[in-house]
Formats: sequence, structure tokens, C-alpha cells
Amino acid sequence: MDFPKITVAIVAHNSGRIIGDCIQSVITQEYPKDRYDIVVVDDSNDEDTIRICKQNGVRYIYAPEANSPGKGRNIALKNATGEIIAFIDTDCIAPRDWLIKIVKDFAENPDVVGVVGGFSGGKNWLQRLVNKEHVRNLKVKGYSTGFLEGNCAFKLNGLNGLKFGEYKYAEGIVLAKQLSAKGLFVLTDYDLRVIHKGFTHTLRKFFKMGRAHYHNTRSYLGDVLKSDLSALAVVFSLVLLLVGVLFKILVFAIPALLISGMFIVYAHKWHSPVPLLKIVPSYLYFLIARWIFWLGYFREFVKPEKVG
Repeated sequence: MDFPKITVAIVAHNSGRIIGDCIQSVITQEYPKDRYDIVVVDDSNDEDTIRICKQNGVRYIYAPEANSPGKGRNIALKNATGEIIAFIDTDCIAPRDWLIKIVKDFAENPDVVGVVGGFSGGKNWLQRLVNKEHVRNLKVKGYSTGFLEGNCAFKLNGLNGLKFGEYKYAEGIVLAKQLSAKGLFVLTDYDLRVIHKGFTHTLRKFFKMGRAHYHNTRSYLGDVLKSDLSALAVVFSLVLLLVGVLFKILVFAIPALLISGMFIVYAHKWHSPVPLLKIVPSYLYFLIARWIFWLGYFREFVKPEKVG
């Protein structure tokens, strides 16, 4: 087996309390020690993060301008020394064969520019469901439109200058859009998992992602009119629904029901398969999340503010 040189990148922000376990999990990889290095990009100049990096011989970059994960990841891209760059979040722990699996996926799929994994360690059924921890022994190759963030790797020469979005939240969706536009494949490996100590898909975060999507649409993604109309339709249908409930006009609920149906179709496309016993609460959560996402977008539409 060949062992290409890898740079493992960790973007940090006041992470001294949690980054030690993450770094330790990367240091103890089964991958040859002389074939990978670790770089931490920190915008906070956190003393504990600096100390932990020094203790473990990890390259530390203080970048006060990296005030969003996307900006930090892009700085890591510029400073990578390997043929492959692998990203992991500060609150994640990699299994010892993490890098081995990444390299094996690239070797078995030479036509892909990136490899994306998932998370494990969900603390309840909802977290495990969103992490798709029930999906095993599955690899999907194609154009990515999803999250390329806390557990992924890319061939540097394949990216050829492509970067993450630099607004806070959904930075990976921006990169995914660029890769798809250039016809570059990404492999999603559901057995390439890192333990995540938090939960990445809270309803609060969906609202923030919606806000970020407003800015990403204008800066990177295009389809501004389509997205604006989607947000307006969501708000208009909610207003009609409330009026209908208040005055007992049932027909006013139809637009909201139609939009909910579209959201369910979207959820089925991106979140299936769902365990049979959890279908109702799962799709209810996904439905609420999409409503909240577009309300976040509408909030920025009404009064735009810089998000990261």
C-alpha cells in the first residue's frame, strides 16, 4: 500500500478545553508518522491551544482573520504540505485507522477528488439518526451537494484552488457546489466515521444555516431569485396558515401543506433510509428544520447582517 503525504487540518476557536483529545487521536494514527503532519489554524490565540500544540509538536498558525470555519479551512489549504489534506473538528476524535481508510478510499476510487465521512457517538436516537449511524457498509460516489466539513479529505491538486465558503455555517456546501460545477466526484464512505462530542444539526443551527445561505447564495451559489422566492413563499404560507386558524378558513392551510410536502420529499431524498420505528418523529424533525432554515433566510432577506 502506498502512503501519500497527508496534512491533517484542525480549525480552532477558544478550543483549549477540547482540542487535546482531538490532537491525541490524530497523533496516534496507525499511518506512518513521517507521512503526515498536523496543522492547527486558530483565530483566538488561545493559550491552552498553543500549549497543547507545542507539547505535541503540532504546527500552530495564529490567524485572527480566520473568524469563520471556512476562512480557517482555506488558510489550512494554503499551508498544507501533503498531497492530501484531511479535516477534522476540534470536538471530534478519530479512530486509529481514520487516515488508513481515507487513503484506501482514494486508492480504490482514483476518479474522486474528495472523500467524506460521517459522525458517530450520538447521545440519543435523534442524534444517531441525523448522523446516519444506522447506515453501514455503504459508499456513494457522485456530485456532492452536502456537507464537506468536519470529517473529509481532498486531493490538493484536484481542488486546484477551489475553496470553502467564508461565511459562518454551511461553508462545505459552497465547496460542494464548486466541485459539482466542475464535474468533480466525491466519495461518501459511511464507515469513515469520527466520534463527535456535540450535535451538528440542532434546530438553532438550522436557523443560522438559513441566514448563512442568504449570503452564500449571493456570494457563491447563484439562484438568488429562486431562493428569495422560496423564503417568501414559506413566510406567506405561514401567515395564511395563522389567519386560517384564527378565522377558521381551512383552505388557507393549503399552501403550508404543499410546502410541507415538498420538505418531506427533500428529507426523504437526503436523510433516507430512516429506521421504520422512527419514521414519524424523524420526518417531523426534518420538516421543522426546513421551515426554520427558510425563516433564517428570510430574516437576512429583511435585514441583512454579516454572518461570520
